[in-house]
Amino acid sequence: MNRRVITLIIALVLILGGGSMLYGVLTESGGPPGMPETAGDGEREKAPDFMVEDANGNKARLSDMRGSPVVVNFWASWCPPCRSEMPAFNKVFLESGETVQFMMINAVGARGETKEAGAKYIAEEGFSFPVYYDVEQDAMAEYGIRSLPTSIFVDAEGYIAGVVEGSIDEATLKRGIELIIE
Repeated sequence: MNRRVITLIIALVLILGGGSMLYGVLTESGGPPGMPETAGDGEREKAPDFMVEDANGNKARLSDMRGSPVVVNFWASWCPPCRSEMPAFNKVFLESGETVQFMMINAVGARGETKEAGAKYIAEEGFSFPVYYDVEQDAMAEYGIRSLPTSIFVDAEGYIAGVVEGSIDEATLKRGIELIIE
């Protein structure tokens, strides 16, 4: 085997191993690292506001959704962990109806990500959740996003109930939503 194939195999093993470790942490602790057991534990942090745009270029802010719980997810089309969690997000979005809002934010500019690449991926996969584009990197800067994907659970009053860096599964997504709809 050539060097590139070996490197890809090693990377795959590391990703799978990391996913297994994360799954173990999540199932043992009852939730993702950084996500409190209840939304009311300790000092509550107000979710910073930001501006993004939809596929048509219309501006949207997190504060526009005040009064509704919101799941904010930062992702990119080139990101394998992002792609792996997208079907679960779409399924839960469809099941949630008006109970919770979703802001699926494409990280435009992150490692060459473009609005066009993000839109193409969403269209190819047929996802129904609302997609926004962080064309000015306003949202990513406000939250200091260090890795993709990152999910932030914001309650109806605009407070952060939990943050998860890394891919999450359907059960973890639902646990996060439970924190913001209580």
